[in-house]
Amino acid sequence: MTTPDMSQSETAYAKRRDAIHTGAYVPGTRLYETDVAETLNNWSRMPVREALHRLEADHIAILSDQHTAILDAIEAAVPATAGQAAETHLQTSLIHRLKVLGQ
Repeated sequence: MTTPDMSQSETAYAKRRDAIHTGAYVPGTRLYETDVAETLNNWSRMPVREALHRLEADHIAILSDQHTAILDAIEAAVPATAGQAAETHLQTSLIHRLKVLGQ
Protein backbone atom coordinates (compact mmCIF):
# COMPACT_ATOMS: atom_id res chain seq x y z
CA MET A 1 0.00 0.00 0.00
CA THR A 2 1.32 3.41 -0.89
CA THR A 3 0.53 6.85 0.48
CA PRO A 4 1.13 10.31 -1.00
CA ASP A 5 3.78 11.16 1.59
CA MET A 6 6.02 8.20 0.70
CA SER A 7 9.30 8.77 -1.13
CA GLN A 8 9.79 7.31 -4.59
CA SER A 9 12.03 4.63 -3.09
CA GLU A 10 9.40 3.69 -0.50
CA THR A 11 6.68 3.68 -3.16
CA ALA A 12 8.73 1.51 -5.54
CA TYR A 13 9.44 -0.92 -2.69
CA ALA A 14 5.81 -1.05 -1.55
CA LYS A 15 4.48 -1.60 -5.07
CA ARG A 16 6.95 -4.43 -5.83
CA ARG A 17 6.40 -6.02 -2.40
CA ASP A 18 2.62 -5.89 -2.83
CA ALA A 19 2.87 -7.39 -6.32
CA ILE A 20 5.06 -10.19 -4.96
CA HIS A 21 2.74 -10.91 -2.05
CA THR A 22 -0.34 -11.07 -4.28
CA GLY A 23 1.36 -13.50 -6.64
CA ALA A 24 1.76 -11.11 -9.58
CA TYR A 25 5.40 -12.19 -9.70
CA VAL A 26 6.37 -15.83 -9.36
CA PRO A 27 9.52 -17.05 -7.60
CA GLY A 28 12.52 -16.82 -9.90
CA THR A 29 11.21 -13.72 -11.69
CA ARG A 30 13.95 -11.27 -12.58
CA LEU A 31 13.19 -7.66 -11.72
CA TYR A 32 15.29 -5.41 -13.92
CA GLU A 33 15.91 -1.92 -12.67
CA THR A 34 15.06 -0.33 -16.01
CA ASP A 35 11.82 -2.31 -16.41
CA VAL A 36 10.63 -1.45 -12.92
CA ALA A 37 11.48 2.22 -13.52
CA GLU A 38 9.39 2.16 -16.71
CA THR A 39 6.37 0.73 -14.88
CA LEU A 40 6.66 3.65 -12.46
CA ASN A 41 6.24 6.32 -15.12
CA ASN A 42 9.92 6.33 -16.09
CA TRP A 43 11.24 7.22 -12.68
CA SER A 44 14.94 7.56 -12.09
CA ARG A 45 16.64 4.23 -11.51
CA MET A 46 18.06 5.33 -8.14
CA PRO A 47 14.81 4.89 -6.12
CA VAL A 48 14.21 1.60 -7.93
CA ARG A 49 17.73 0.43 -7.05
CA GLU A 50 17.08 1.35 -3.41
CA ALA A 51 13.80 -0.60 -3.50
CA LEU A 52 15.53 -3.69 -4.92
CA HIS A 53 18.18 -3.49 -2.20
CA ARG A 54 15.40 -3.28 0.39
CA LEU A 55 13.70 -6.37 -1.08
CA GLU A 56 17.02 -8.15 -0.69
CA ALA A 57 17.38 -6.95 2.91
CA ASP A 58 13.91 -8.37 3.60
CA HIS A 59 15.00 -11.72 2.09
CA ILE A 60 12.38 -11.46 -0.65
CA ALA A 61 14.84 -11.12 -3.52
CA ILE A 62 18.47 -11.81 -4.25
CA LEU A 63 20.48 -9.23 -6.15
CA SER A 64 22.20 -11.00 -9.02
CA ASP A 65 24.08 -7.86 -9.98
CA GLN A 66 23.78 -4.15 -9.38
CA HIS A 67 20.77 -3.76 -11.69
CA THR A 68 18.79 -7.02 -11.33
CA ALA A 69 16.98 -8.76 -8.48
CA ILE A 70 15.72 -12.34 -8.62
CA LEU A 71 12.77 -13.23 -6.44
CA ASP A 72 13.70 -15.81 -3.86
CA ALA A 73 11.73 -19.00 -4.44
CA ILE A 74 10.79 -19.56 -0.80
CA GLU A 75 10.26 -16.05 0.51
CA ALA A 76 8.27 -14.86 -2.51
CA ALA A 77 5.98 -17.89 -2.55
CA VAL A 78 5.07 -17.99 1.14
CA PRO A 79 3.18 -14.67 1.40
CA ALA A 80 1.04 -15.40 -1.66
CA THR A 81 0.20 -18.90 -0.43
CA ALA A 82 -0.45 -17.68 3.10
CA GLY A 83 -2.68 -14.92 1.76
CA GLN A 84 -4.66 -17.37 -0.35
CA ALA A 85 -5.12 -19.70 2.63
CA ALA A 86 -6.25 -16.81 4.83
CA GLU A 87 -8.71 -15.65 2.18
CA THR A 88 -10.19 -19.16 1.88
CA HIS A 89 -10.50 -19.42 5.66
CA LEU A 90 -12.17 -16.02 5.91
CA GLN A 91 -14.62 -16.86 3.13
CA THR A 92 -15.52 -20.17 4.79
CA SER A 93 -15.92 -18.47 8.16
CA LEU A 94 -18.12 -15.75 6.69
CA ILE A 95 -20.34 -18.27 4.91
CA HIS A 96 -20.74 -20.20 8.16
CA ARG A 97 -21.67 -17.03 10.08
CA LEU A 98 -24.22 -16.01 7.44
CA LYS A 99 -25.82 -19.45 7.60
CA VAL A 100 -26.03 -19.25 11.41
CA LEU A 101 -27.59 -15.78 11.23
CA GLY A 102 -30.09 -16.99 8.63
CA GLN A 103 -31.45 -19.72 10.90
